[in-house]
Amino acid sequence: MKRLKIKVPPERVVFLLLFVATILLLFNINKPFVGHHDWNGAFWGGITRNYLDNLSKFLGFTIGNTSDHVTDGEFIFFYHYTPLMPLLFTFSAAILGFSEMSLRLSTVFFSIIMLFFIYKIGEELYTKRVGVIAMALAMATPMFLYFGKLPDHEPILTSLCTISFYFYIRLKKKNVRERYLFFLFLTLTLLESWGGFFLLGFMVVHSLLSSYENRSFVIKIISVGIAVILFQFILIIFFHGKETLVTFVNYGLARMSVETSQSNIVRFTLPQFLLTEARYLTIYFTKILLVLSGLWGIWALLRLKRGVGTVDLTLGILFFYGAFFVLFFRNLSYIHDYKLYLLLPFMAISGAWMTEIIAARLFKKRSFLKIIIVIILVVGVFTERWEYLRTLIFSSFDRPGYTLGQYIQSLTIPSEKTLVLSEEFDRFYGVFVRYYANRKVNSVDLRLSNLQKNPQIISEYRYVVVVDKRPVDNSLVLHLRKTYSLTSFGDYMFIDLEKEL
Repeated sequence: MKRLKIKVPPERVVFLLLFVATILLLFNINKPFVGHHDWNGAFWGGITRNYLDNLSKFLGFTIGNTSDHVTDGEFIFFYHYTPLMPLLFTFSAAILGFSEMSLRLSTVFFSIIMLFFIYKIGEELYTKRVGVIAMALAMATPMFLYFGKLPDHEPILTSLCTISFYFYIRLKKKNVRERYLFFLFLTLTLLESWGGFFLLGFMVVHSLLSSYENRSFVIKIISVGIAVILFQFILIIFFHGKETLVTFVNYGLARMSVETSQSNIVRFTLPQFLLTEARYLTIYFTKILLVLSGLWGIWALLRLKRGVGTVDLTLGILFFYGAFFVLFFRNLSYIHDYKLYLLLPFMAISGAWMTEIIAARLFKKRSFLKIIIVIILVVGVFTERWEYLRTLIFSSFDRPGYTLGQYIQSLTIPSEKTLVLSEEFDRFYGVFVRYYANRKVNSVDLRLSNLQKNPQIISEYRYVVVVDKRPVDNSLVLHLRKTYSLTSFGDYMFIDLEKEL
């Protein structure tokens, strides 16, 4: 009796996985920016809002459902990064309206595209089945499920790097159209963020060591990198002046832990850094995927020693560019766990190939059992850190800034300013307050003696806000309460400077 064989076209599985991944990322898509690393959403959201406002002024009509007050020159160009990402957010918000959802949807779009190209890379380097497994492993990780919709550089950058890498490994096909697409996506990658330059660097190294491409090609891609850097310098000088170039360089040195004189730089030892990154890897990629990827590394080294590991050397580009980015910008990576997102395509593809090898060795002619092994591993990756993932998804420790911002927005008009009597509160929650208030909000640790010497300190403000359980000069608060009308909302006391008693 013949065995019943059911063959499902890989393309259908790919479509199904992309659909499931989209549904998973869309969960809680309109959640306020109050959770883990949602500082980025509030920060880039503020910049996006100002892009929309200035664009509305230029066009003469409102776009993106926002008509907010903007100070000329404010956040026109945030010079720490190359300029593409806020333009993508602006495009999304202009079409869908300005909201948390529209900002996150930009990232979701690129995350889904990344999954598709992970599949294409797996197919190109190994087999279609490896590509499908790689997709499934990638979308099952906490790294993808939480940070895959974070409005920040890494998810978008990793997607563009993955696309660029795919067209890089396709260059041997001598397809002119794909060659143009490679240079297009490489340029977009470099314009998105600095991690793209590490990808470019390891493409250069790979091309020279393996004779993958000729020197003319190497010169061309280096020229693209130089052109993007010069373009960045021109933007900095145009919007902020020549002096800001020095600030730009100092900021980069600080993020590399080379310049440590800045007060806001976190200090740590090399063992502390390595231990922290190891913990991040375990938490966000899971032990299962780390073991699979580690086994791939051992297997690849053995193959290279035998001189048969050219494919593995090529895939290594995806590891080395992400790893060197993390090592190079140590300070940035130490305090931002999601910088490891750049390693996701490598982890998924290497883990998928090792899964295929293990399944093939254990069950040579039993396809059904191979599928069961794959499902068990993918489900294992998905469930290993399930409780931690749930905690991330429902995290809300930045809600105080969101709450105060909404109160300020409801009580004031765009031209009115608010003063918060707590620099400590502002350091933690200021970005969230300003994003949700969409007003001018300043903070100061003011004393009554200073106010009596210079009453003009508070003259430009409509409200002074006292935050409960934050250090404050009680004599100042008593003076303000006796002089002006006040209203309390939970932990926030609003003193109306236009209503004297």
